[in-house]
Amino acid sequence: GGNVEEGETLRQAARRDLWEETGLYIVPNQLIELHTGPCSAPSTTAERFEVTTYLAVQWQGVPQQREAGLRPQWLPYTALLNNSPFAQYNRTVGEKLIAKFPSFRRHIFPSE
Repeated sequence: GGNVEEGETLRQAARRDLWEETGLYIVPNQLIELHTGPCSAPSTTAERFEVTTYLAVQWQGVPQQREAGLRPQWLPYTALLNNSPFAQYNRTVGEKLIAKFPSFRRHIFPSE
């Protein structure tokens, strides 16, 4: 997650923030917008904010810790549904991904 800096597009902000936090470089023009919608923060205040999620088609690098407190790693999609305070938002993103690319169903929801 991150914020858009002045003068950036959403795609530019996504690429920059991913690089800053994980060391992964997204090849320009290799992001597909999957979903934009409200998401609730995992707090008692139930703060809601607008989130845009992209599918990275092509990237370079290996996830690495670049910021204190963050431990980037590859996870199965089910972990985003079962162990995340953003489970409902993540399910919606998965459904959008399957709507655009039906073959992803077996990777995202293997037991369905």
